[in-house]
Amino acid sequence: MRSSHILDTVYTWKAHEECEEIAIRLKMYDNCDNDYGLTEEDFTEEITSEYMDLMHKMNPHVFPVFKPHLEMVQFRYKLGAVIRHYKQLDKKE
Repeated sequence: MRSSHILDTVYTWKAHEECEEIAIRLKMYDNCDNDYGLTEEDFTEEITSEYMDLMHKMNPHVFPVFKPHLEMVQFRYKLGAVIRHYKQLDKKE
């Protein structure tokens, strides 16, 4: 997805299709509380939070032990895990 916007200056917003889909699915645009909409920082924080929640649900008993290691996982892997999780949910529906 690509779109142009004017706020303080003209800028172009670009997003991968899967990133756009997961942002909509997780209602990230509904939670924007600034004039800039969904920022890269917002997106990263939301995906990281969702990833940690998924890891906790999958392994609640060992999660506290692995939490520090999970926080160090590269963002692209966190994003991939979240996208895969929701695609699997869609297949089950």
